[in-house]
Amino acid sequence: MKFVKILALAVVYNSSSHDTVFVVIAAAGLPDENGRGQILRIHTARMRDNGKLASDVDLVDLAAATKNFSGAEIEGLVRAAASTAMNRLVKVCLLRCLKLSRNQLSSLSTENI
Repeated sequence: MKFVKILALAVVYNSSSHDTVFVVIAAAGLPDENGRGQILRIHTARMRDNGKLASDVDLVDLAAATKNFSGAEIEGLVRAAASTAMNRLVKVCLLRCLKLSRNQLSSLSTENI
């Protein structure tokens, strides 16, 4: 990964309590394509290990398509994709349960009740 490094040091002195606080602020730039690929591999590892990552998902293409994404944004993208997939799965399961219930109800006749 290629980073732009920025380092700032601030000293804060509180005269009433005679405390001195040193604050270090560090910032890093955006990851390059290789770094984005590594981040994608890290955040999709459990999906891949559990067989939940579709075979047509190409992390190399995703790394190229996510230019100017930070690591946190890539993590958010993976989480959003997983959440969307879970929502679709829940809807499919609910629809199957409802269909099953309707079939069970329609098979009952009023004589059996």
